[in-house]
Amino acid sequence: LREGMSMGNVRRKPQGEYSPAAREAQRLIDEGQHGKALDVCVRALRKNPTDRQMLTLLSAVCVRGKAAFERGARCFRRAMRLAPPGDPLIVSLFATFASNSDRRDRKRLTEEILSSAQDESTACQDPLSLFFEAMARGQAGDHWMAVRLYKKVLSIAEKSFKPAWVNLGQEYFALGELEKAGDAFQTYLELDPYDPNTYEHLAKVYRKMGNAEKEREVWKRFLALDVRNLRKAICTTENPMEVYREILAECRRRLRALGRKGKGEK
Repeated sequence: LREGMSMGNVRRKPQGEYSPAAREAQRLIDEGQHGKALDVCVRALRKNPTDRQMLTLLSAVCVRGKAAFERGARCFRRAMRLAPPGDPLIVSLFATFASNSDRRDRKRLTEEILSSAQDESTACQDPLSLFFEAMARGQAGDHWMAVRLYKKVLSIAEKSFKPAWVNLGQEYFALGELEKAGDAFQTYLELDPYDPNTYEHLAKVYRKMGNAEKEREVWKRFLALDVRNLRKAICTTENPMEVYREILAECRRRLRALGRKGKGEK
């Protein structure tokens, strides 16, 4: 599935004003110089291991190779030791960092640090903490735990965390629970019918199920959207209309393909 509007799928930027080191790291990341950006982040985190700005930037660094990955992982381990137990933001940022690497054992390392926070986070009733933990679990491949946590978030504060329905659908999709994934995406579209990403997610569920008719219906619903009514809820990407146009092109391509299949079947 395409990365959607959920908080876990949006590229994070540091909150507040950038420090000089954060500006330098951001510039290097934008230029694709991830090795140098890693150096800047590591140096800054030696001075302040729990600096949220630098940890956020470090999570966005795509590292290659064992040595580079271990340097970044050490920063997160140190931050976890010094931050409050089970800090959901640091846990989530570490999982994002791990998912950006190409190391074969990144899942093991992610689970290692997540396990240190499991007891605190699952016992917590704060929906934001649970939401971050669910994102981290999903990124680490622990999809069943992510499902459990998203359902808990929705039972506590559904109105404030409507995008959790999208994330829940993505976790079910990863588990092969296609009907449950479809139900989750449908529920979200009932709450906010102006999210292009979720139409695409739902169409892919029906495609995976081999239900061409329902996939066609989803794309037709998408085409019926009034672009002027697209809400701020979908503007979690830097270029929301670009995303919309991209999905629109995919929609038309799929409808043409489905149309050809329909004629062939007749």
